[in-house]
Amino acid sequence: MIARLFLTVSLIISLKSYAGDISQPNGQNGNTVVPCVRMEGRLVTSWTVAGCASPYGLCTAGSVVGGPYHGASAYFTVTAIGPTPEDPTLANSLAYNGPLVLKATSGELSVQTMGLFDKNNALTTSQSRSLTGGSGHVVTVGVATATGFDSQLQGKVCLTP
Repeated sequence: MIARLFLTVSLIISLKSYAGDISQPNGQNGNTVVPCVRMEGRLVTSWTVAGCASPYGLCTAGSVVGGPYHGASAYFTVTAIGPTPEDPTLANSLAYNGPLVLKATSGELSVQTMGLFDKNNALTTSQSRSLTGGSGHVVTVGVATATGFDSQLQGKVCLTP
């Protein structure tokens, strides 16, 4: 319960930080305006071995449902996994990271994520560390299903022109 509360508070803080303007200056002189969109929707994925390059054999594939990236394909690869930092409230959690690649008709966005999986509650949360193909911030919070994960996807993404 404490871990779930911690993860929920982290999500709220992260989302409030990125609730502002949906365009941003880009370029050396700061005059070019980059189109930005609020990233919203569900990310529904299933475990897969097809094309999985994870050293742990942990990959998911699926799609985004709703929001500006509706219909985009999604592929996540776990590149690192381990115990959480020395925090007793997270004793039942595993830390993970890896790239989440979203492919839409408008282009491809690779989100380097880091997150926690709460083993007791089958709850997962992750947030972006860096983006390729754009800038911004992406957060997911979801639950494990019998076949993968069902997550809420939120944030702001500014695509690189």
